[in-house]
Amino acid sequence: MNYKIILVIAVLFLFGCPVYHLNNVPESRSLTSPAKISVSGPYNHTYSKTTFPERVSTFLRVNVTQYDSGGTNVSIGYNDLTPTCPIIGTIYVFPRPPMNYVGAAPEVVSSLEEKDLRNAFEATKSDIVRNHTDALAVSEKSMVFGKKKALAAVYKIGANISIAKLMVYDRDWLIKYRYTFPTSCENKAIVALGNLEGGLSLY
Repeated sequence: MNYKIILVIAVLFLFGCPVYHLNNVPESRSLTSPAKISVSGPYNHTYSKTTFPERVSTFLRVNVTQYDSGGTNVSIGYNDLTPTCPIIGTIYVFPRPPMNYVGAAPEVVSSLEEKDLRNAFEATKSDIVRNHTDALAVSEKSMVFGKKKALAAVYKIGANISIAKLMVYDRDWLIKYRYTFPTSCENKAIVALGNLEGGLSLY
């Protein structure tokens, strides 16, 4: 019996397989002003391998915006203009700080991902408060989004509810969901947003 093989298997079982992953996000620079992208049919974000159809459930894609020269940092707007419960949504896809993993322990990789996620989440909350002086924090929580760890915050801004939700996607990317809808139709909006997220299948 080969005891060395048994030992290797035992170590991997206890500590997890080492992670090998090279960052493939190209270098890019921020644009002076965001640029609108004209798209007909599904919008494919090549780098992150994500796809955003023109319609998802009751939502219509209303814009695609690029924030950097290489097109790695983008947002996609989806609105549900149901008269009784209008919902404005924007999904942002942008790169994490560059990181390569060569034989890294899984717990180290997970810790770095959680750190980048938390930093982006705190920056998002700061943006909301800075841009909406009447924003009132309602709740904040960690959650599992599909099989991915995510952070979410809910604010009340005037007569509306605003939600921010972030997660790490495929090692190199962060995805941020921003939604605004009337407080009066919160339950209906939550169901509609579940259909949007399920239709996009980004988790």
